[in-house]
Amino acid sequence: MAALELSDLDQRRQAVDPELSCIVRAPAGSGKTELLIQRLLALLGRVERPDEILAITFTRKAAAEMRQRVLLALQQGQEFLDCNGKIVDEENHQRKTRQLACAVLERDRKLGWHLLHHPDQLQIQTIDSFNATLIRRMPWLTRMGGLPQVSVMPAQLYRDAVAEVIHLHHDTEVVNDAVRQLLIHLDNRINGYAIY
Repeated sequence: MAALELSDLDQRRQAVDPELSCIVRAPAGSGKTELLIQRLLALLGRVERPDEILAITFTRKAAAEMRQRVLLALQQGQEFLDCNGKIVDEENHQRKTRQLACAVLERDRKLGWHLLHHPDQLQIQTIDSFNATLIRRMPWLTRMGGLPQVSVMPAQLYRDAVAEVIHLHHDTEVVNDAVRQLLIHLDNRINGYAIY
């Protein structure tokens, strides 16, 4: 029986192409994660070091799943290479993932990455962990003495930041005018409290 050909095959090919930028919108169960894995593998097949590629997700669970699936693809690619290319009953999308994984493994061998033994080279992070990494690398820019903590209840922090912006005399008249316009628009009130 012939494999079912996907109606959006051309769009999927474009989404994996490292030369193109794209946004993928599709319902649950349509293969978005597989597509992201393929794109990540395609990028890994071109770089000098795995940490040149950064994949960002919203949740730790999604980051862990993505890392696990990339490593699984690489393990399956290694098994394919070890078995001299003998795999049967494979869907088109699985074949594409395997081909990309084999290309990454070839690059891995050539450049000595040892990704399967050192998977921490893969930069698959949440937005929060990526931001924390940036802050840890640039403490002199943030002017913070210690490392900041992620707040799970940031409402008070937002209120404090807004109050600081509104009550601060700004160095530039453009910012002062913008704050004045904001206060006029809000009728000099924020959440029922008058600002004086």
